[in-house]
Amino acid sequence: MQLDLIAVLFIFISSVFIFYKFKLYNSEKHKSAIQLLIGLNVIFTVYVLYKSLQIHSEDVANNDSVFFDKLMTGLIDSPSHIFIKYPKMKYYYDEIYNEDGSTIYVENRDEYLEQIITYDILNKCSQFTEYYYGHIDIPSYSDKIKIYNVKVLKLMNQHFKSDAFKKYTIMYLNDLAGPIPMQWFKEFYNLVPSNMQNTQIAQAQNNNTN
Repeated sequence: MQLDLIAVLFIFISSVFIFYKFKLYNSEKHKSAIQLLIGLNVIFTVYVLYKSLQIHSEDVANNDSVFFDKLMTGLIDSPSHIFIKYPKMKYYYDEIYNEDGSTIYVENRDEYLEQIITYDILNKCSQFTEYYYGHIDIPSYSDKIKIYNVKVLKLMNQHFKSDAFKKYTIMYLNDLAGPIPMQWFKEFYNLVPSNMQNTQIAQAQNNNTN
């Protein structure tokens, strides 16, 4: 497509050069050719604008797809490396990836590695939240972003069946999350940092008292 633009541009510039080099614009005989050249100039300008917008749209769409593919790959592959390195964490893998998702009783849970795995997932998810709120109000992006969001929610819904995963998410919101990830977790899961939970409880108690 870019080669088409270059070819058309070359032909147009060559035509202009010939007309001005040989001063054909002074010739009565070539007036109609000059008018044709002007018309071609208008057509060429419109064509260039159209092709530029088309290329830009395709680049944007490709960039969106690449970003989301990398994000989803990271959400799945990145914690998988930890599970492979530490086979003893299979219980946590089963807990957050299996369909039932119920918390599995293990006599000696490794909460340190559980937290690392969970934070790794949440960091990837936070990248998506920045992308989500940065594009959701743009009409040309809105439908696509909603589809992406449903896919992320489906994966996170599975994780949140684990009480341990939910506990670590609250810790993440307390310690590391910025305002945009906080907004996303509050909007879709009604999860907020502990200090905000305490404020909400206090407000509810005051309302009941009044």
